[in-house]
Amino acid sequence: MRTNLLAAMIAVSLFGAATAAHADPDPRTKHSSKRHVVKKKAAPAAVETAAPVASSSDRAEIDALKAQLAAMQEKLENLEERSDAQSEVNTQQAKTNEDVAKSTAKTDSLAKLVNDTSVSGTVFADTTSLAVKDHGVKNAASGYGFDVKRAYVSINHKFNDTYSANVTTDFQYASAISATEVYIKKAYVQGKYSDAFTVRLGSADLPWVPYAEGNYGYRYVENTLADRLKVGTSADWGLHVFGTFNNSMFNYAVSAVNGNGYKNTTRSKGVDLEARVGVTPIEGLNIAVGGYHGKLGKDVNGATNVAHSANRIDGLVAYSNKMFRVGVEYFSANNWNRVTTGAPNAPGTIGGYGLVVHNPTPPPAGVNTFVGDRARGWSLFGNVNFSDKASVFARYDNADVSRWLDPGLKDKYYNFGVDYALTKGVKVAAVYKHEELKDGAKTDAKGDEFGIFTEIKW
Repeated sequence: MRTNLLAAMIAVSLFGAATAAHADPDPRTKHSSKRHVVKKKAAPAAVETAAPVASSSDRAEIDALKAQLAAMQEKLENLEERSDAQSEVNTQQAKTNEDVAKSTAKTDSLAKLVNDTSVSGTVFADTTSLAVKDHGVKNAASGYGFDVKRAYVSINHKFNDTYSANVTTDFQYASAISATEVYIKKAYVQGKYSDAFTVRLGSADLPWVPYAEGNYGYRYVENTLADRLKVGTSADWGLHVFGTFNNSMFNYAVSAVNGNGYKNTTRSKGVDLEARVGVTPIEGLNIAVGGYHGKLGKDVNGATNVAHSANRIDGLVAYSNKMFRVGVEYFSANNWNRVTTGAPNAPGTIGGYGLVVHNPTPPPAGVNTFVGDRARGWSLFGNVNFSDKASVFARYDNADVSRWLDPGLKDKYYNFGVDYALTKGVKVAAVYKHEELKDGAKTDAKGDEFGIFTEIKW
């Protein structure tokens, strides 16, 4: 429509120009005609009635103008087509730009998710020869086998500089019982408001066992003292607060938890408390004390046999540098196996090999089923580094596991070995381990293990 209108305007302009060229004669011609009319009076009628006749030159000029008009109209139509095409291109380009912007936003969002999310893992595995004996007779747990003692996969996401979240799975395969177990060990939301005040809500590290593991350094070979004797655990569900002061010279941790460990989320009438305070007076020297109090999740509604609270006191001193490490851990625990009432007997099994206790010493006459029990022990550990990759290590534990109900029951444990870092995140160790549980002639159980232990971290 715009083309037709523009063509019509051009045609009118051209026609007006052509008409003007023929309608306005030279003034001198006009005066000459007038004089001719005066002289020849018989001619006017013929002049007035005669139709103008276009000359051939006039027709040629008009045809040329028409041709120019047609050419101009064709150019205008082509211009309009190009204009419409360019408009369509601009529209398509705008849509493309919008799609690119959306795609970029999604890519940026995905990149942020990836950059703010990390995945890590830790595997403890071994292939060993194990002999577990009860009064000199091997039990079914003995033999050769491959075990994945622990396999942790952790996903950590950072929302911002303050808030983050963590989920850590705990996988275990034990060839002795042909069982595979998978648990959620950690699942918490964290708010780090400062180095001195960090809060975690959910299942997270408890104050003592992970701290002791960090100072021991050979968790992939063996659990630390309290964890090995089942008077402590590494994680539980609840509220956890921790932090450091004065350039990490002082540290603390407090947890209010269910008390039944991370494998069991049973509700109870109250919460258990575990705490630790520590100091690093010089580089490499760690000193800490801690404690636990609670019902271990057994004080559930409807329970009528809850007679005691479990209590534990902990202590640790460790020193390390580039050449060596040495440390000692101590614990004293009351009623860890006697929160609920029942037959006043010592624990049925002890230690990581599940050594069996036979015929526990009966309590003195008149002692009722409400009697408690106490255990205490210490662990000495250390290692010497030959290089950045190789070291030798050893450890010795000694514990009274039932001082009130079976005072003669003693647990002794030791290990020694050499480890080598194959590459970053992969360590192997050749280790010999021995544990014995004795109570005179009644209990005589031993566990001996030799093999290759591996830690893989990424």
